[in-house]
Amino acid sequence: MIGPQTIWILLLGSYDSETRRILYKVKDEINKLSTYYDEYLLIPLLLENVEVYRVVKEDRVGLAILERYAENLWSLMIAMEDGIEVYDDVEGGSLEEVEEVIGKRRMG
Repeated sequence: MIGPQTIWILLLGSYDSETRRILYKVKDEINKLSTYYDEYLLIPLLLENVEVYRVVKEDRVGLAILERYAENLWSLMIAMEDGIEVYDDVEGGSLEEVEEVIGKRRMG
């Protein structure tokens, strides 16, 4: 069985207080919508809270996407050909911390 198709949705906009509130509501609605479809995995991200790194392990290339959800806490999503793994509560969100988590992941 083939897993769901991942659709990344990057929300862009002004980050004044009113627009930020609307963007967060849109993100929440996309998250709710994602639960209705088995064939799609919808991942909404706000540009304001995201850092993206290229991951190379042997001959494989993927993405490490950090999304800040609290002052010093991040979710880390590692997207490779074989799927997406999510690590919650990554503290700090520095490149070194991302590399440490990626290094511990079995990638192959």
